[in-house]
Amino acid sequence: MLRQITIRESQYWDRIRDFFIGYRLEYEEGEPRPEETIKLWEAIDREGILAGAASLAYQDGRYVLNGIATDGEFRGIGLGGKLLETVLEEVKARGGEEIYLIGRIPEFYKHYDFEVIPVDEVPDIFECTKCDQYQNTCFPEAMKKKLK
Repeated sequence: MLRQITIRESQYWDRIRDFFIGYRLEYEEGEPRPEETIKLWEAIDREGILAGAASLAYQDGRYVLNGIATDGEFRGIGLGGKLLETVLEEVKARGGEEIYLIGRIPEFYKHYDFEVIPVDEVPDIFECTKCDQYQNTCFPEAMKKKLK
């Protein structure tokens, strides 16, 4: 059951970026908000603690989940799923037919009907896929979900 947590739109890029960095998402300290970012969300508990966050981008005509993370204390209560559903609803409201992501935990996304994209079919929208470590020492999956 979801604890008393509010998911709301956020304008606090620095706070969300730093939260993502703390959970090893591909951001750097001081990095400005990416131009392609169209919406951010934060999940706040009743004491004001940042329990989770998500970032939606629009790149080269595609919607991209650019980051989603939950604090360890808040895992296992449905918060990650609720954040993901919030992002998916936003994409649908904007008329989007699919969404892409790079997933370090593909099993989580498969639960929400995301499918793995073969490496040779991954669109050129992820910095991760250009890294020398991609599919050598780092094995996230490029994924997409059809929304219609």
